[in-house]
Amino acid sequence: MDAAICEDDVIATLLVNAPRADARSVECGQLIGRRYRIERTIGRGGFGAVFAARHVGTGQQVAIKCLSFDAVEDGEADVRARRFFQEARVTAGLHHANNIRVLDFGQDDTGLLYIAMELLEGRTLAEEIRRRRDTDTPFSQDEVVAIATGIARGLSEAHAANLVHRDLKPDNVFLIPAPEGDLVKVLDFGIVRVEDSTLTQSSDSGIPGTPAYMSPEQAKKGWIVDGRSDLYSLGVILYQLLSGRVPFEGDDVVHTLYLHATMPPEDLTRTTRTPISPALATLVHAMLAKTPDGRPSSARKFRKLLARAAEEPASIPSTDGSVRIVAPPLPAARAPNSKIAMIAAAAVFGAVFGVLVLSVVPSAAGRHEVVEIAPTPPAAREVVRAPAAAHAPAVAPASTSSSATPPAPKSPRRRRRPPAKAPVERTDEPSSVLEKKI
Repeated sequence: MDAAICEDDVIATLLVNAPRADARSVECGQLIGRRYRIERTIGRGGFGAVFAARHVGTGQQVAIKCLSFDAVEDGEADVRARRFFQEARVTAGLHHANNIRVLDFGQDDTGLLYIAMELLEGRTLAEEIRRRRDTDTPFSQDEVVAIATGIARGLSEAHAANLVHRDLKPDNVFLIPAPEGDLVKVLDFGIVRVEDSTLTQSSDSGIPGTPAYMSPEQAKKGWIVDGRSDLYSLGVILYQLLSGRVPFEGDDVVHTLYLHATMPPEDLTRTTRTPISPALATLVHAMLAKTPDGRPSSARKFRKLLARAAEEPASIPSTDGSVRIVAPPLPAARAPNSKIAMIAAAAVFGAVFGVLVLSVVPSAAGRHEVVEIAPTPPAAREVVRAPAAAHAPAVAPASTSSSATPPAPKSPRRRRRPPAKAPVERTDEPSSVLEKKI
């Protein structure tokens, strides 16, 4: 049988003590769940594989997603199976045209867990981004607005069902060619979280999402992750479509998450590679707010703001994309003192040797700019003297008369030497005689 049936609510459940079959064992021609015959492999990854298959009864073509248990322990395998099962359950309730449709799911006699979905023909947004980069063809404002609108519509349905995607990125957005324009599909709710549920807290790597697209609250323990987290990820996608790169790229995962949580993005008006309206630039920056309250309150609200921004003329010209944000390193244990010492050393070096020192400093608007610290001319360098002693006599103010001759500068006072001590008389007498003389 495909799955066990719960006697209480008559729904499918996981098989008890099922064999450990996974996606690595699936081959072309194999029958899955007694009704789906595998025709070809679409793709493989760390969590499993996706195959093109055909229903043996109806002849309908479907995509079969199978779970993998490669290099996982028994306890982790159970959690992975439960997450996979939950993905099928929650996404099966999504029916919007901008969300992928789940048609069936189950577990066959070999223990293989599978999800049957609609088979899509087209390309992912990540593939389209790479194609545009290779051909040096930026996205237009209208194209970006159309893609963002489709994603937001799909998110609106998911958020209304209390579902948070948590891994929204170009690889999980699919573009299907259509006469009226590409149809956008949101894919892979693999680490979706049902609000008020603790079943799916993180991906199998321990990180709930892809670092380059994660919201600050996803990286902070104890923070509530709701639909506004998906809007932050959508803001990252919009920034990437307009500028050609994601707003934050760290040296590693931890550094990238640190930048998301602390650093403002470079001003989109300085990095966009296509003409955009000021309202669109403002909206993208609002979606990248560090706190959820600074972003649009919902995907529906975002769509309204996006439609208004699209009505304005694209008055901000495109750039060549050469402006790059300087990502600061992670703070060390004594980072403040070290930073002050480095700046002070650079300033002294420039003043003494008369060279130019370039320093990257944050501007008032929160952006990082390159500031030139010019050396001080020798004639303008001020000679710093030690302050006068507290007991020095006060100097009378100079006369206000224009004909008065300024007083001659006084010579610096010399410190008096202490009186020389009397020389000690030397003697060869024994110490007892000396004691009597004293």
